[in-house]
Amino acid sequence: SSMGIVPCKPHPRRGKTEEVLQRGAALGQRWAGPDRDGELGGIYLVPFPAAPPTCFPSRYGICSQGFGGRFSHTGALFFSADFELPVGTAVLAARSGVVVDVESSFTEGGVVDSLRSRANFVILRHDNGLYSRYFHLAPGGVECCVGDRVPAGSKIGRSGETGYCQGPHLHFDVVDCYDSEVAVLEVRQGSAGSFAALCACSVASFGGLVPDDDKALGPWDCASCSADGNIQDACLVGFRDGEPFWKKAEAAQQRGAKALAVINHESRPKLCTLGAPPRFGAEIPVLLCPQSCETALVKAGAQVRVLRHNQFTARSGKDARQLVAPAVGVYEPLTVPFRLARSSHAPAVPVRLHKRY
Repeated sequence: SSMGIVPCKPHPRRGKTEEVLQRGAALGQRWAGPDRDGELGGIYLVPFPAAPPTCFPSRYGICSQGFGGRFSHTGALFFSADFELPVGTAVLAARSGVVVDVESSFTEGGVVDSLRSRANFVILRHDNGLYSRYFHLAPGGVECCVGDRVPAGSKIGRSGETGYCQGPHLHFDVVDCYDSEVAVLEVRQGSAGSFAALCACSVASFGGLVPDDDKALGPWDCASCSADGNIQDACLVGFRDGEPFWKKAEAAQQRGAKALAVINHESRPKLCTLGAPPRFGAEIPVLLCPQSCETALVKAGAQVRVLRHNQFTARSGKDARQLVAPAVGVYEPLTVPFRLARSSHAPAVPVRLHKRY
């Protein structure tokens, strides 16, 4: 690459850069392969404008939590960076890509567990098969739409302090997969009918694996979670009703179901609302489906099967099972290391705690 590497001093509590990468690899990252720059995550533009002269000596652009940060950058979030920014600061696309998901409806922020899945965000898919994520945006602070192709450096939102956070900042990371681009649910009416793609569905990180590229899970008859009697070899269909998803999965598995499909109240799968006890692991797939699936799934005689989404880059279900550490959900997006540059002609630098970007 024409972008040089600027060495940084090791942080005394986090070790040398090489040690950090080794620790991250031990988590079982399902890397999609080297970037064209030879990096596993690659080089990305700093996702916000340079500080205006009037900002100094403020903490604008300071990295307040880097790779392996003890507050929240652990496990699957190991390779993440938090940057202190005033509310309303422009958030820029770190690399050209396609918008695959957005959220802008949340209004609250704080260090409260109930807010962990209530941050506003933008997710971009890039040509290298990876995804960049921008969290804690301001209420109504998304300035792009799903399906938009955005160039690097373009404005996609405004920073804020929504969700689980200690103050105004931008959380930025790069991950190897995205929730709603893991699996596709197909449905048909009756065993003689033909299957048609119904929706992209999120696969719970505590559930079973999606199939290899040339295989499918199913077909299974659809049955209501409230149905009595034999449900062997069926896909149970339920709704969000306040009961934890892992409890629904546990009950479905005990009754002999082959899968559980939970219909969300929203227009997209939104896996970030799923949660499970650390030691729980269902063997059946647990699928979170958008509201648009309801009509087809609850019809009498409906059958479903699950296929891998064409964007999912794990080499196979078997490899995913072997690579992912036991403490990390199989399909939870896993962060990968990256470097940052101010422009395509500027040197790329590693993420470094307390550095201004």
